[in-house]
Amino acid sequence: MPILSKNKKQFVFINIIGVLIFLCGIYYFNYSFKRFTKERKEFVLTNALTISELLPREKIFALSGIPQDTIREEYFELKNKLSKLLNFNLRARFAYINLLRDNKIYFVVDSEPVGSNDESPAGQEYTEADSSYYKVFLTNSPEITKINTDRWGSWISVLIPIQNENGDIYVFGMDYDAKIWRDMLYMEIFRTILIILLIWALYISFIYIYNKNQKLKCELVKRNKIEKELIESETKYRSITEKMTDVVWLMDTRGKSLFVTPSIKKFTGFSVEEYLSQSIDDRFTMESSILAQKYLHEGLLKYRQNPNKNFDYTERVELEYKCRDGNTKWGELIVTPYLNSQGELIGIHGVTRDITDRKITEQELIKAKEKAEESDRLKSAFLANMSHEIRTPMNGILGFASLLRKKEVKPEKQKEFLDLIEKSGERMLAIINDIIDISKIESGQMPLYLEDFDVNQLLLENYYFFKPMAEVKGLELKYPALINDSFKNIKSDKYKLNAIISNLLRNAIKFTEKGRIEFGSITGNKTMEFYVKDTGRGIPIELQTKIFERFVQGSQEYSRNYEGSGLGLAISKSYSQMLGGDITVESNFGEGSLFKVKIAAEYCSENINKSEIIKKNNFNKINMGKIKNLKIVIAEDDPISSFLLKEYIEKFAKEIEIFTNGEDVLNYCKNNNDIDCIFLDIKMPQLSGFEVIKNIREFNKNLLVFGQSAYALIDERRQAMELGCNDYITKPYTEEDIDDLIYKWFDK
Repeated sequence: MPILSKNKKQFVFINIIGVLIFLCGIYYFNYSFKRFTKERKEFVLTNALTISELLPREKIFALSGIPQDTIREEYFELKNKLSKLLNFNLRARFAYINLLRDNKIYFVVDSEPVGSNDESPAGQEYTEADSSYYKVFLTNSPEITKINTDRWGSWISVLIPIQNENGDIYVFGMDYDAKIWRDMLYMEIFRTILIILLIWALYISFIYIYNKNQKLKCELVKRNKIEKELIESETKYRSITEKMTDVVWLMDTRGKSLFVTPSIKKFTGFSVEEYLSQSIDDRFTMESSILAQKYLHEGLLKYRQNPNKNFDYTERVELEYKCRDGNTKWGELIVTPYLNSQGELIGIHGVTRDITDRKITEQELIKAKEKAEESDRLKSAFLANMSHEIRTPMNGILGFASLLRKKEVKPEKQKEFLDLIEKSGERMLAIINDIIDISKIESGQMPLYLEDFDVNQLLLENYYFFKPMAEVKGLELKYPALINDSFKNIKSDKYKLNAIISNLLRNAIKFTEKGRIEFGSITGNKTMEFYVKDTGRGIPIELQTKIFERFVQGSQEYSRNYEGSGLGLAISKSYSQMLGGDITVESNFGEGSLFKVKIAAEYCSENINKSEIIKKNNFNKINMGKIKNLKIVIAEDDPISSFLLKEYIEKFAKEIEIFTNGEDVLNYCKNNNDIDCIFLDIKMPQLSGFEVIKNIREFNKNLLVFGQSAYALIDERRQAMELGCNDYITKPYTEEDIDDLIYKWFDK
């Protein structure tokens, strides 16, 4: 069929499709013929196999294919069985069982009634059998014959071998009328040809429609061109008004809106119709409404009073619009007079630009400036407080140390001075620790170390630690509310949780003058809550959120009555948030406070290492006196620290060796196997303590190594323990700390 399209590419494409359809038709015809033949053979073969399985084998094997079988009961039962099975397969005409004897094929039994013209009685030779029948007996495999013509007609036979235990082969056969088989094949061929013709009809229809469409397309192109030219000006106008972000509007001298562009909907959420029905009060917030009416009145008055009506009058004003969703937006209005054709003033018109983001930025900058000024003030107060908190204990240390130099100081005074020096040192150490912790938190370098531990044990350790402090002030520190044993073991950061609880207990004791302090824990769903309750002075409402901020204390004045850096609660809040929770406070000024800490809790089994709760370090001094004759190495580059440590351990040692760099320590350990323990400073010249312990463990796994350092950070301690230190102690340490360490490792 000729193609009318002028486009050569389309012409070639359509003809290629026609050729492909033709080739596919040939392929489909061939495929359908083969598929029908294959499926039909599979169907009759499966059917025959199924029927053969239903035949009673013992009755088949009881017959010998001789005339005498016709009077046997098995013969009639099989004949009846074949007849019934044939009724369920209407397309099959005959069913029978044959036997090969003396190279001849004999009937054993068939499906035909006794005495009928088509019956083949037992023992009758099947003389029309071709080679396909013999092949089944020889190969013992099913076979479908070609069209075979005998005295009964033309058939296609399905032959199924049945073999007994003696190796004798019987063949079950079913004959299908060849005419029906051919009719079915012709029907399949007819259906295939019909489908191919239908596809060709669709293809020809497509070509016809395509040609028609090409003509219509040419006509539509011409028509669209004309229509496009007619609406081009309107399209440009709508494109400008609908897509512009600025709002163009028109208002009469009474404040009634006469016109607004569709961009008002994007700006305020109100449609054009809704906006035009609004008054000035409906359109703006109260403050902006007053300002808008003022500008409208003053602007019109100013224009009317000016004798030069052609002067360039433009006014800029910023107003806050109301939006449909209840929010507000800021707009910058550029307003000019609106005149009629006679030059008379009939209203004003202008453009409104969305400046909400700019206004928000301005407000944020103002808030940031105020916050920076407040932060600067707080930091100045904090630095002044830190100066005071550091200089005060330093003054005590240096002052009382100078007093001890006097020869006339009495022994009881010496003890008092030494106690004050020790207390001042502990106060300064606490301040330094707080500064280190807050610095790591501020820089984001405070890691989490998760481990399994017993919460009840942690609470009891704090109870026994703070109980003497409370008793000194005459306060009752109540026994902690412990957790059910099923939930007492959790996985979290024990160090940080302990820091939170101890900070809260220390503050409670510090700010409570009389009464009691309670603390404990409550379990929740994947959470755990800790609380500390006191009967102290309480916290004013206005300070209850600020006390958790960095550089903020309950009092910033010079007259405050309590020592401390004011960083404890800020550190506690940061720790609680790192542990997946937060810290809150409930307090009425003058009635005490209740601090609650909630953390994420992963409960674990009870099979964790339990350490004994030590109420007070009070080791058996008699047993300690038996620990002597130790060979101890001190690795310390600071002469004062090494001298102090030597004084502490002399009572346990028969020999003390002191080294000031890591290489000398390592060489000495390689050449001496009788060392009992090493006090190893982490910060050493030439080789650090980390490198020394790492090298020692390569040749000596059993030597006791006690890491010591002024590094108070828990990750340094963990690193030292992971590299092979047996224990770790941080500076400053006391003689009692060293005694406890020696007793722990040498008491046995």
